[in-house]
Amino acid sequence: MWKLLAAAINRFVMRSYEEASTAPAVKSPVGETVPRPLVAKGPELLTREGVEQHFQRAVQLLESGNNAAAEEAIQLAVKRAAVEGNKAGPVYAEARFKEGTILRALGAVDRAAAAWLAAIEVRAIDDESREDRFAYQASLAELLANTGKLDEAEQVLRTSVGEQKEFFGPHHLSYALGLSALADLLLVKNEPAAALEAIDEAVQIDTAAAGERLPIDLATRAYAVRAARGKEVESLETWPTLTPQMQAILVKQCIARAEHFDPKIARPVLLELRERLQNTAGAPVVLPVSVNIALANLARTSGDHEARIEALQQTIKLCEPLPDGTHLATAYQELATALDDADRQAEVPTAYDAALQAARETDKRALLSAILRNYAIWSDRAGHHERADELHREAVHHGASCGDWAVHGRSTTAYGIFLQHACRNEKAREMLEVALAHLPPSHPDTTAAQEHLTALDRGEPCACHIKSQKT
Repeated sequence: MWKLLAAAINRFVMRSYEEASTAPAVKSPVGETVPRPLVAKGPELLTREGVEQHFQRAVQLLESGNNAAAEEAIQLAVKRAAVEGNKAGPVYAEARFKEGTILRALGAVDRAAAAWLAAIEVRAIDDESREDRFAYQASLAELLANTGKLDEAEQVLRTSVGEQKEFFGPHHLSYALGLSALADLLLVKNEPAAALEAIDEAVQIDTAAAGERLPIDLATRAYAVRAARGKEVESLETWPTLTPQMQAILVKQCIARAEHFDPKIARPVLLELRERLQNTAGAPVVLPVSVNIALANLARTSGDHEARIEALQQTIKLCEPLPDGTHLATAYQELATALDDADRQAEVPTAYDAALQAARETDKRALLSAILRNYAIWSDRAGHHERADELHREAVHHGASCGDWAVHGRSTTAYGIFLQHACRNEKAREMLEVALAHLPPSHPDTTAAQEHLTALDRGEPCACHIKSQKT
């Protein structure tokens, strides 16, 4: 939920960084890139534009790794604003907000929160400064929520929402956005009834104003309904009234939220979504495919093997008519893995064979190599050693010709380990050396290849072989 909450309320901060990063740099006499120095403007008072110049300089110093100088640059703006404006007025508030932004980037979250709170406490004197205050409040609330201070975050957001309602009016889309952020936070706090009240008001405003956030808020509402009223209650009853574009956004938003909720809440939302898609003529096949993949992932996380298998079988049915067999091959491979995890071993080869057939028809050698490698590993574990050797060799062949060094490295790592376990050490060494020549140092398989090659060099059994003997 943190990502969803942050996405709802911290866009202003990100935009500030993006704008600052576009400022040009200059070259020092020795060729080193340094931030462009501020241009002296005499006795003129600090303005918002001046604060922005200090901020840009601080960002550039951060990017160059000079953290202390970055902090000093933005605090200079704060000191100037405090002296010239007596810690009152929009320039001082903006300077404290920019200071908090830099401090947060430095990881000084408590000091960043204090700076943003100081910005909020400055009395707004005009419409522009009042709107800025809303951005300050949103940033502080997101920071407090991310540091676990949920009650304090709620207090900030409720104050902000009340002020937005007074400033914009009860039917304005900006007020609805504040309500949406509050609903997200209340869901994080496990207060679904209060979250539903807030998001219902936001949805009413979105609907009346034909706001583009409507499907986004409807996704939040779907989870709030399930959490507040139970899994048997419909939560997407407005689906038929939405345009196809809005339906597609709603699907994506529901999927994005699924991993952040208890599966007992997320699964009913996705099942209802799948049913509505099935009853919607002309719905792009990618939408129900995406929902089934999300259901499978959710079931895998919760250990529900049967639900995972059912979702993957539904995915396969949807992918079979597609001209490109890539999704079909991937779905069959996922089904094979799910059957293996569910200990339905007799069904695994059929799923892998179907995955191979679909992959061969795509002529995507990287995909084919990956499926062959996984099938070989399963076959070896199942005791089908000759079949595993055959599959490994073909995986290496396609990995070498696919043009992707990482795929080639993975296939040779897997085959090298297989050969080492079979005591075919010279061939194993050859494969592992090829793997290390192709895998980047940061790749997860690099460590495994190096460890097995080291064991060969020392004439010792590999660590996984020792572990298997102990178990």
